Amino acid sequence: YRGGVWAQGRRGATRVRPGADGWSVLGGDERPSVLRHVEISIVQEGESLFAPPGAAALRLTGVEASSGPLGALRIPRSTVPPVVYEVAFRPEDVRQEAPDEQDVEVPASLNWLSALGRRVTEGSGSSLAAAVSIESYLRSSFDYAATSNAPLRRDPVDWFLNTSREGHCEFFASSMVLLLRSLGIPARLQAGYSGGESDGEGGHVIRDSHAHAWVVAWVGNEPVGRVARRSSGLRWRVFDPTPPEGQPVVSDASGRFEWGFTWQRLESAWDRWVLTYSLADQIGVARGIAHLVGKVGGRIAPALAVLVGAAVVVVILTGRRRP
Repeated sequence: YRGGVWAQGRRGATRVRPGADGWSVLGGDERPSVLRHVEISIVQEGESLFAPPGAAALRLTGVEASSGPLGALRIPRSTVPPVVYEVAFRPEDVRQEAPDEQDVEVPASLNWLSALGRRVTEGSGSSLAAAVSIESYLRSSFDYAATSNAPLRRDPVDWFLNTSREGHCEFFASSMVLLLRSLGIPARLQAGYSGGESDGEGGHVIRDSHAHAWVVAWVGNEPVGRVARRSSGLRWRVFDPTPPEGQPVVSDASGRFEWGFTWQRLESAWDRWVLTYSLADQIGVARGIAHLVGKVGGRIAPALAVLVGAAVVVVILTGRRRP
């Protein structure tokens, strides 16, 4: 977090080297054969590899991968999809490096967060309870919005908490991270994918609309203010302060209507066909209409001419009524 912006640095990335069995160890010393496995196929261009929580080993052939300091996996941007690989993982694990000084860093302009953090967590008997209180406070006191108009010259967390009081998942997660840090509790923002659409064959399709942001916090039963960063009683735990309507869901193949998933599809369609509707899109639609008109033009041409004429008359009359 630097100057109101979250960034994943590339410094410290190391090449992921496979062993004799083709597996590259990502963390821990457990054999891949005793862990759960998942096969992943990425069909969209990009430089990031998705790995589920608890990822311990990766098997990828034909592509060189690297691992960042926080475990982010990358491949060369020039890689041609699809990229198919296998991950061995333990679902209940959150594999992260132990916290350091940066995990309790708060910008000087946001020092006022500590007062808000103390008020929200008043009466909490432990760092874990404090994290739960902050998560609950953000979920219940702020509204979810798919888009935002945050000013470019203002810190987004300050704007979210004090002005808009609504935003998407990154605002909720960033606010929780900094509120925790203001109390001396190490915390990190995590961005990735959550939820999915069942393919009916035991797998799931994960789309851009499932992108999400959440929080990992170094908490336990120790009181707030006495958090030892390497205490055996503490560990990374996952929190999601975004209200339920903003959290991606897992859709099954039973045909049951899923409001959350349907809303995500509508948002994705809006982004694709309204917000980012390009000239190429317009030309493509125009060609499709021209082809349709040419195919059935002999039968609908008279009616179409009447409709167009009526529309022109309406536009002229409307224009004359304007002051």
